[in-house]
Amino acid sequence: MASEETSQAAANDTRIPFHFWDDVPYTRGICLNVTLRLEEVLDTKKLHDSVERLLEIGDWKKLGARLRQNELGKLEYHLPSKFTKDRPGFIFTTANHANPISLHPLASQIPSTQETNQITVLGCMSSFNSITKHENAPNGIEDYLSSDIPQLFIHVVTFTDTTLITVTFLHTVFDAMGLSYFFQAWTAVLSGREDQVPPFLGFDEDILEAKTDYVPAEKHVLASKTFTKFQMAVFILCRWWETYWYPDIQDKVISIPNIFVQKMRETALQELKTQPSPQSSKDKNIFISEGDILLAYLSKTLISALNPTPSTLIQISNVFDIRSILNISQTGAYTGNATIPSCTSLTTQSLQSNPLSKTALALRTSLNEQRIPTQVNAMSSLRKKTLQETGYLPLVGDPRQISITCTNWHRARFFELDFKAARVDNGNGLGGGDEPCKPSYINTAGPSPLGPHVARNLLTVTGRDGVGNWWVQILARAIAWERIEEVIREVGGDV
Repeated sequence: MASEETSQAAANDTRIPFHFWDDVPYTRGICLNVTLRLEEVLDTKKLHDSVERLLEIGDWKKLGARLRQNELGKLEYHLPSKFTKDRPGFIFTTANHANPISLHPLASQIPSTQETNQITVLGCMSSFNSITKHENAPNGIEDYLSSDIPQLFIHVVTFTDTTLITVTFLHTVFDAMGLSYFFQAWTAVLSGREDQVPPFLGFDEDILEAKTDYVPAEKHVLASKTFTKFQMAVFILCRWWETYWYPDIQDKVISIPNIFVQKMRETALQELKTQPSPQSSKDKNIFISEGDILLAYLSKTLISALNPTPSTLIQISNVFDIRSILNISQTGAYTGNATIPSCTSLTTQSLQSNPLSKTALALRTSLNEQRIPTQVNAMSSLRKKTLQETGYLPLVGDPRQISITCTNWHRARFFELDFKAARVDNGNGLGGGDEPCKPSYINTAGPSPLGPHVARNLLTVTGRDGVGNWWVQILARAIAWERIEEVIREVGGDV
């Protein structure tokens, strides 16, 4: 379509204001490529047609809107009056390889589920982009604003025994649960269960804002610890110093058997029940989750490898979903950004010397304290106040601290998605039937190569696979990875 024709068609677009929390610095700055590996051949036409149909159901068509920036610098959606061949609701591309995945020099390195009792460190997430991602897929917000591409770019790569499905998107459209809602709706349509497609929430109403009650920012437990402008300047200087001395970042995958996680958790619970502390004496039903113990273990691993001074403050941000807290998830699918972090401050010495049980309990205590409705509402006020005053979301603690951020996708249940309805019967006994076709691995990566300003000390728990392995993806200093791999096993000895 010529640019003039595109402009004429775009003149009839419906303009939809952005939800407040979808247009903040971090959502603008992150473009993700999430890949599902499935150990069967899938029908690409069925995959395409089911997404196309999904965008015809209710308000799901909003996912086909274009990204624009208005005269005030705010993002807004421009939704075509109808999707056409020239202005589709999504981009769908395919690549076919007439060999098994094991014969491809790069794709053969992509991890997959296997039963093991060993913790395994695997290859770099971003190194797979050249095979999983289409060359024309967007890399950042500029690619969306400077063109007429829709928000979703789906690339399907098939081998004779494997299918890779990659969805490329800007963080403005999805968080992890939002992406999960999309996949769940897609597979529901794919399997002929359109009645199970949830209502799309927040078409032109900011549901999150509507459900948030005003609580003054000062009421949040972290309000007094928020960085001042001077502290923010020191923090930025420290980050610059970090990127100057350690410019190279590497992203690797760790597979952790569930038996290992369960053993750590059982040991921690036993320690907490027998420990003569004020909390344990009051509460004999102490709870820590698998996520708590995983984060404690991974944080100790990372800090042991980075080896800061004992007095260095460690700030652990544990991102959590607020849909259920604000009574949103019960009514449909809210695909936008609906997360905030729970923050826990520790020193290097305490993190390294204390048992994992104590760190896990500290993480759980912070989460319980900061995810109650009044604190969630107060954090909303605090974030808005800080954004207005500084242009940044609030940071807490000490500007010289080491920050660790964890986003746990286990609740999104990506490993439970079932694509069996798209299975190709290729005559080898793998096609047909009711056996589920679920992901054996999930890869999440930003654009490659990784630049020096990519997030550091970022832990993404993509979930637990069908045989019980927990998958974690870590971004850290490249120079630290040799030591990280050593410490993974050393810290494991604490179990």
